[in-house]
Amino acid sequence: MQPATRYAFDNVELLVGERRLLIDGRPQSIGTRAFQVLLALLVHRERVVSKEELLDAVWPNLVVEQNNVAVQIAAVRKLLGAEAISTVAGRGYKFSGGAVRVTAAGAPAATGPRALPPADTATHTAAPTLIGRATDLRRLAELLSPHRAVALTGPGGVGKTCLAQRLLCDVAHRYPHGTVWIDLAPAGDELTIVDTLARTLGIDLRTDDPLESLLQSLQPRQVLVVIDHVEVAPDAAARVVQILMRRAPGLTFLLSGQMRLRLRDEQVVRLGGLAVPGMPVSPAEAMAFGAVSLYAARARSADASFTLDDHNIEAVVDLCRRLEGIPLAIDHAATRRMPDESPVRTAPLRQAIARSHDLLSDRERTLLRRLSVFEHDFPLELVFAVVADDPRLDTWAVLDALTELVDRSIVIVDPVEPPRYRLLACTRHFAAEQLELANEGADTHRRLAAALASLGGTLPAARPAGHSPQPLQPA
Repeated sequence: MQPATRYAFDNVELLVGERRLLIDGRPQSIGTRAFQVLLALLVHRERVVSKEELLDAVWPNLVVEQNNVAVQIAAVRKLLGAEAISTVAGRGYKFSGGAVRVTAAGAPAATGPRALPPADTATHTAAPTLIGRATDLRRLAELLSPHRAVALTGPGGVGKTCLAQRLLCDVAHRYPHGTVWIDLAPAGDELTIVDTLARTLGIDLRTDDPLESLLQSLQPRQVLVVIDHVEVAPDAAARVVQILMRRAPGLTFLLSGQMRLRLRDEQVVRLGGLAVPGMPVSPAEAMAFGAVSLYAARARSADASFTLDDHNIEAVVDLCRRLEGIPLAIDHAATRRMPDESPVRTAPLRQAIARSHDLLSDRERTLLRRLSVFEHDFPLELVFAVVADDPRLDTWAVLDALTELVDRSIVIVDPVEPPRYRLLACTRHFAAEQLELANEGADTHRRLAAALASLGGTLPAARPAGHSPQPLQPA
């Protein structure tokens, strides 16, 4: 079975690489877990899929209650109708919707496992439309020429997957033996990488040593391999990519995710939010900024009568600014025409943050939720203050946890001396919710207030020239 990029049935489309669900051509809000459950049922639509299989596919390496499956099944049924998924008592679930039409990633070579496949093995045949990313796209394309490993990193919802898809389409002609798209989100492990490479390129693997047989077949090939969501299994991805780079010199890797793998000669492109006007502008001037241009495009797709004009420009710019230029949040707000959208109400972005949160260790989650008390950027000394008296978080544990949060693009480091740290507003809202759920809000605010009092109530913020220092206040 070839990896698929699109499943379609009735009036529904599931776009795998873009992680989008369309009904009658319109994007639907679906959680990450519900999306993965539906994908697993479509992949195995010819049979019943047990709860245990769904747990392994959707929550790899996590211990969760089995009723989580039922919750996600209910979410899918709410979108598609109860008849789309059948419950087989005592066995599991089966997709029971209309006939499924599948767009495959590519066709296997017809002349045997060692034959080189044609150059049309790209996973994504249609280039997605990008707004506000021309410079990032050009930089990535330039880096792929002299370097064999390029990391595309950034926080969840910033548009890494869409940018990687467009890049793959634009540069596919450089790779005579094709391109391969590997998504680690559904099941991140070494086998996923090996198996997807083999299936996409039509390589038959030996059961006794699949990696070695893959390496032998890949040695003469020039292929671009895109691995998305590397943060799900960074250690496994790093191990396999290092071996492939050493043994198959014709492979080039684009590694997309919230963190880099720290490979030798790995080039890093960090993706931030789309540009937002910093001062009052006219509607025409605002359209030169990626965030506003994206909002306008998505709003028009939802309502053909929408026009960016003098009456709504201020509200649109303010919304884009509050959403910090994050494309996923802007897309959601624009298609629903919510000018008062707040980060915490942007469901798809919240789901992306929750998925990142699930991958953290207990001490990283603890530190993250306590950092939510900072409304602005903050120095390292105040990081220690909000975790004081916690025996689980000594100095080295705090430093390790903070480093991991930075590496995973959850905490942002501002380029100043001494370093300053901050959370995106959407991340801060989510972390604040976790702080209250853990009943740690009062104690953490008290620690911060005491630390600020010892500093006279304010702390000058070290910012680049041209920025005014701001006082730190408890949230």
